[in-house]
Amino acid sequence: MVKSLPVYADEKLLAHLTNISCVEGGVTSGLIVGQRTPKKDIVVHLTVTPVPEENGRPIKTEVTNGKPLELRCVSEILELDDTWFTFHTENVSRMLPGGMWILGLYFSSPENIFNNEKTLNKVRSIMSFINKSTARNECLFGDPPGNYKLVFHYNSKSKQFACKSIDSSMAFANADWKFQNSQFVWHKVESSYSLNRFEPYEIVDETPKPVIVYLKDKLQKIRKEIDATICTVNGVFRKNTDTLQDIKMLTDQQRKTKEKDDSFKVFMYSLTEPPEDMASKVVVQMTYGEMVFDGIIGSQVFLHENATVDETVLAVKQDILRSLASRLEMHWDSFDLTDENNKVHEPPRRILFKDKRSGLTFSDYIYKNETINDIASNLQLHLGILVPISDLIDCFERPYRKLKPKMDTGEQKANHLGTDKKSDNTNLILYGIMGAAVVLVISLFLHLFT
Repeated sequence: MVKSLPVYADEKLLAHLTNISCVEGGVTSGLIVGQRTPKKDIVVHLTVTPVPEENGRPIKTEVTNGKPLELRCVSEILELDDTWFTFHTENVSRMLPGGMWILGLYFSSPENIFNNEKTLNKVRSIMSFINKSTARNECLFGDPPGNYKLVFHYNSKSKQFACKSIDSSMAFANADWKFQNSQFVWHKVESSYSLNRFEPYEIVDETPKPVIVYLKDKLQKIRKEIDATICTVNGVFRKNTDTLQDIKMLTDQQRKTKEKDDSFKVFMYSLTEPPEDMASKVVVQMTYGEMVFDGIIGSQVFLHENATVDETVLAVKQDILRSLASRLEMHWDSFDLTDENNKVHEPPRRILFKDKRSGLTFSDYIYKNETINDIASNLQLHLGILVPISDLIDCFERPYRKLKPKMDTGEQKANHLGTDKKSDNTNLILYGIMGAAVVLVISLFLHLFT
């Protein structure tokens, strides 16, 4: 049995729980979103897991931003479908910045779920289903700290609440959950990562495999490169144990101007091996095509008040990998039988939005044929957040053009939307367009021979 850390949540979430609870006696459930620190868990959001229209009844919620949240509940916890939570977990994880995780599940009902063995077994079933699903996709879900999840229950009748932790063996233990009336302090950290540093991915199959196979393999190679990078914070190599708060205080003292920039900049560098005599290692191999990743991925994460450099670097790397994996997975999930032969593919681009309750920024992704209105609907469905269209940031990665020369001056020439390449009718080109300036461009050239 694993002992959990104390849990702290913003008091505003208590009012949010009341708002999304089913007063007629039903069950509302969803995901706990937050950040796990070495000393405590910080809960930043509670999002309702969508219930299909044919399986639930509407919840009367308060009006937010001029509109009511469109939510549904079920009559009892046993009616919940495990697959609803795995699908919701995948979609919400794509929206989270690095360093933020799905910490567990919450339930709102008039009866205490911890006093009934049947409901406890249902919670175990849902959690086991989620664990199996996330274990198959480390690029998206990563390796969250701690080996336990939280299960929170809010009694919609008595307004009392209780929390327990559940470990990998599905054993429960008491957890201390507190609501606090003071806001959490967050450090904003920005970074970017250039994909131009990678050599083309050579395709050696005489009979080409599906595009998805090559994309997944390339994603794993990029993951290893990201893990191996070394980083500076505000241009200086720091000790892993240095805190962002100490760096901020030192920077403020050394700053010559009165202008304040509360964000931190993390720059990433790839290590290269020294040249050696490769004559004895040369292998001549026939290739039938290549895949080229080109562009820059922007990153924006938020760390708790006492975050260390080590925590910060891990969050930035997770954010970049999560963003790239999200776009590629959404793209190949949208493939149909005709897509393999198309010359042009366009993965979704990244959109940012700010949650006014927590003050944090989340992400979503938009396809070329979608509109900002579609994104707003998606945010309401998966995060339960009503965001005015004007608050959506669709040019997020544009500022990172200024960061790039500081990271690697040798890559300045690659800062462009794409290169003009001649191709015949057998070429397959995959473009990931992310805004009007710096974009992620993935070009795949498959030369098919008869």
